Amino acid sequence: LFINQPVGSTCSIVAELFRAKSMTPSKSIAGIMMAGIISDTLLLNSPTTTPLEGELLKWLEPIVEIESNELADLIFTAGSLIVNNTPQKVIHADCKIYDEGVLRYSVSQIEELGFANFWNKETALKKALDNYNKKEGLLFSLLMISDINTQNSLLIFSGDAEIRQGIKFTERGKTGIFELPGIVSRKKQLIPYF
Repeated sequence: LFINQPVGSTCSIVAELFRAKSMTPSKSIAGIMMAGIISDTLLLNSPTTTPLEGELLKWLEPIVEIESNELADLIFTAGSLIVNNTPQKVIHADCKIYDEGVLRYSVSQIEELGFANFWNKETALKKALDNYNKKEGLLFSLLMISDINTQNSLLIFSGDAEIRQGIKFTERGKTGIFELPGIVSRKKQLIPYF
């Protein structure tokens, strides 16, 4: 069996299979599926979100005995990736390398509640991204920090100077850090831009 469905979270496919078979998952499994949907869709705010995610969260809430907003607060405040990890681990946490013919580049993304933690570690994160870009021999590397509350992101760029000059987003000084208002999806918004 192969299911290829354009949804915001793989957990949506699994939850929908339970629902379609009129099966009630255990509270813990339902909670894991809720957490996956909330995390992958930034609580239904990501452009990758489909109407199915909203339906499934409503279906799962009584099983887990928690509202989606409340679970989202628990998930996103449980621990900042930036605070609880080394800069190297932050870069590697959700990093994907893309091959476009002979061009190779990487995009990492993390979600935070606000940008305060980022600004406290800005220099170390930039250095870690520079090191990663050089070590992997990539044309460029990006680290996207998305603020779950405002649905905006910051982007650290490392690599090819010509590509950096072509970025049309507002750069904070000459730091290689760009403001991405309204952009939270690596797949639907950031990658197509580049």
